[in-house]
Amino acid sequence: MEGYFIFLFLTFVVLTLGYITRKRGFYNLTIRRELTNNAVVEGEEIKFTTVVENKKWLPISFLHVQETFPFSLPRVSEDAMYNDNDKSLVYNNKYSVLWFERIKRDYKVKGTKRGAYLVKDISISIGDLFGFSFEEKELEDYKEVVVYPKLIDVSKLSFNTTSIQGDNIVKRWIYKDPLYIKGIREYNVEDRMKDIHWQSSLKMSKLMVKDYDYTSEKEIVFIVNSQCGAPHWATINSDVIDNAIKVAVSLAAKAQSQGFAVGMWTNSQIVSFNGNVRSEVEPSANNLKGILELGARMDYFTKVEFNKYLEDKIKNFNHNATYVVITPFLDSDSESILRRLRRAGTIIKLIDVSKRGDVPSIDGIDKILYKGERT
Repeated sequence: MEGYFIFLFLTFVVLTLGYITRKRGFYNLTIRRELTNNAVVEGEEIKFTTVVENKKWLPISFLHVQETFPFSLPRVSEDAMYNDNDKSLVYNNKYSVLWFERIKRDYKVKGTKRGAYLVKDISISIGDLFGFSFEEKELEDYKEVVVYPKLIDVSKLSFNTTSIQGDNIVKRWIYKDPLYIKGIREYNVEDRMKDIHWQSSLKMSKLMVKDYDYTSEKEIVFIVNSQCGAPHWATINSDVIDNAIKVAVSLAAKAQSQGFAVGMWTNSQIVSFNGNVRSEVEPSANNLKGILELGARMDYFTKVEFNKYLEDKIKNFNHNATYVVITPFLDSDSESILRRLRRAGTIIKLIDVSKRGDVPSIDGIDKILYKGERT
């Protein structure tokens, strides 16, 4: 009989401790994430650390932590459950935490696709001593991760003519400054007819052209149009927008490596979780990080139609800059504005990133078609 009462007493104590563990387990318990760097280039990894700290005398025998990550930020070498509702990845970890103990677990996350991502959701479950019943709680720990678009060697960017590829397009469209002529040389198939020096050609009995030098005083502004059709909200093509961004940042990096002031504009919506981010980067010789961040934060949705965007920006165009419009679509109003800018003396170039190459040509404005990366 005495043993029976001892058993009941012990059972009561265990159940009471289990109840207290569940109900008081969240008291003075903190769970947070730390990361070494919140910005990487596509394909690179970020180190995360989950910190579990129990700041009380009561230990926690069964702690289950469920963390949710965007699909494009998978953990390296860890299995996850896929949540089809919000296209996310769910990771589960179990802990046993003593009194006044802090536990850290490191893991790496890989940025597989350019973009700005928010890592926030944590689900916590605390069980009794036997793990029979649990108390649950939701926690939000906000961490923004920015994945920059990967820079491509411009020599691997393929365009619609073999005479204009990679470095050649940068040199021909961007670096040549007709105000700086360093000499005369023999004509080749990549040269423009208007650069022929006729007096020297007659004297040499062969075509000779002006050989231009470069100047770092020129500015280059890449304008990325995210509008893929009309109306702008009805046609969204993520692949061509990604291509436009890839071409823009890669050419920008190449131009900047030569000492040119480079900027970037866009009519795309901008993704940001920590405040407002402008949709433009002003021309500078050392702002590549800002250009990459803008490329990462561009959404697939258009904020304003391209013709309205150009109309609003007309006063910001200047004759000392070359404007490279990278676009999958142009409507008649946009054509008209670009034509007006060209007649006013603005230097404009077009890169067509549409799948069918159907961006219309405009008199006086050079246009080429992007065909992808060459292996």
